[in-house]
Amino acid sequence: MNSCVELDDAFIGGRTKGGKRGRGDEGKRPVLIAVERRAKNRAGLIAMTAVDRAYRTFD
Repeated sequence: MNSCVELDDAFIGGRTKGGKRGRGDEGKRPVLIAVERRAKNRAGLIAMTAVDRAYRTFD
């Protein structure tokens, strides 16, 4: 593969009564998304998978 791949994370799930908004809500499921960038800024292959945890580490 000679193209660039972009990765991002998202949290999927509806509102829970009395819960936190955004990433802090325990009812949301983390998802990782990978998109291949092809010529002329067009998307190629797209992959998405639900994971148990999504967090970043900086070395």
